[in-house]
Amino acid sequence: MSKLHRSPSITWNALTSTHTARCGRCGESVTAHRYTWAATWAENHVCDTELLELLAVLDGRAA
Repeated sequence: MSKLHRSPSITWNALTSTHTARCGRCGESVTAHRYTWAATWAENHVCDTELLELLAVLDGRAA
């Protein structure tokens, strides 16, 4: 697994009472009041390959 490839993580924000699932690979995220919704998104998330290629170019790495 490359350094760039990370599965989505879920964090809790007590101030807004929301869960945020964020992909460490492409940066896409979703915020939800229910943990199950954020967890389902994280489990089913598929990174956009064009976005990954663009991020790799901007970061100076090959996709």
